[in-house]
Amino acid sequence: MAVKQIRAKAYRFIWAAVCGGAGCGLVYVFFPDHILFRIFFLFLLAGLTLASLALAFLKFRILREARLILENKLLTVRFAAVERGADVSSAGGGVEVVVSCFGILLDSRVISFNRKANRLRRVEIGRNSSAFFYGAGAQTGRTTILHEPLSGEAALRLAESFRFETGAETLLSGKDF
Repeated sequence: MAVKQIRAKAYRFIWAAVCGGAGCGLVYVFFPDHILFRIFFLFLLAGLTLASLALAFLKFRILREARLILENKLLTVRFAAVERGADVSSAGGGVEVVVSCFGILLDSRVISFNRKANRLRRVEIGRNSSAFFYGAGAQTGRTTILHEPLSGEAALRLAESFRFETGAETLLSGKDF
């Protein structure tokens, strides 16, 4: 579902770029006598077209990262709340969260790590939540996902998967493990 939303946004930007290009052509054809008017609208529409193409390019890059996360998923949960630093967002349980060694896919939002300079540093797996610490250099981000309770065996398998796939420090928190 998330990939479809990202793809739809990218195609909307492509459609806006095509419309902007068509608008440039129409202004050029239908207003041959109004030089200042034609120049103004050509620059305006050309700028909007280039901006739409740039945004479409960014969305297709996000789409590629989302597909990479989906192909290499380690954990999939329906979530109640996600905490990113001081930001807490919640949903009614209809949003799927996919976690892989390359990032986290929250509905149509992508948090990527282990690509370029952004590294997954630590994973804390608890009975009802998992926290992911990632960043580049001195900057550190934290995302906590609340999920259904994990058994001790499932938590150990998940911890081993993260340790093997990412090389990140993995901690099991809680007395039940």
